[in-house]
Amino acid sequence: MSALSVPDQPVLPPLCELGILVKLGGSGVHNGALSSKTLWELSRDYINASRRDRGYIAENVEIDFSHVVNCVHRAIDEKVSQILEQFAALSQLRLSCPNCINLVRGNARFLD
Repeated sequence: MSALSVPDQPVLPPLCELGILVKLGGSGVHNGALSSKTLWELSRDYINASRRDRGYIAENVEIDFSHVVNCVHRAIDEKVSQILEQFAALSQLRLSCPNCINLVRGNARFLD
């Protein structure tokens, strides 16, 4: 076995085939800080567009909630893509660090 060879591992079906929904990034990305902050930033955009104390008056500023939700989903998708790119870069075989990182998809929960 050379320094860069990888031991044989069992091939498992993708989790989506097993009926398991995996959200890379977890709650922090999907239901937490990122989505909350994105929604907050979008609400600040609306507040700024509706201000009247800067010498301009914007009339009929409307909110398309489905578009706002779509913006939040795009931000989440972008972060997940960034995480996947980082995993891909870190999982490349290197002589100095064989098998440094592997992405293992699964579910976990706290027992206590």
